[in-house]
Amino acid sequence: MTMSREEADCNNETKKLPKEQRAGRPHPTSIGHAYSPDGLDWTIDETGAILTAEETSGEHQRIRHIGCTRIDNTHILATYSCFANTDATCENIFAATLQINGQAVRLVHKHGTILTPQGEWEKRNVRDPFPIFQDKKLYLYYAGGGEKGIGLAISAY
Repeated sequence: MTMSREEADCNNETKKLPKEQRAGRPHPTSIGHAYSPDGLDWTIDETGAILTAEETSGEHQRIRHIGCTRIDNTHILATYSCFANTDATCENIFAATLQINGQAVRLVHKHGTILTPQGEWEKRNVRDPFPIFQDKKLYLYYAGGGEKGIGLAISAY
């Protein structure tokens, strides 16, 4: 398992590492799945990652900040941020449809980039997607500008 350097573990060991060692830790390039009947005991889905950053999809270096919303009884829209270029100077929000089948969750389709930084305040990055599906519209709250502002994008789905 790969943990991101932003991850705060319960015993604060990550925070005790020197800055150089924290910066050298790899970022996650995949998102997995775990399920729980009660929110207390969790089982990791051992069949592998459900989302993986792929340069062929315009996703570079890592996946971070995932947000999900249920579309219907069998599908989830997963939104996540990735760098949109190899030099890590622009971060976009991407989307994928996942299918729920019992306890299993599988990728159905990657939609690619759904939001790019366009406003001056966003400073070449949009991240931390928080999607809400309501009345056949997707409301996507997101952070921009180095997390200095919150934006809202609305789209018919």
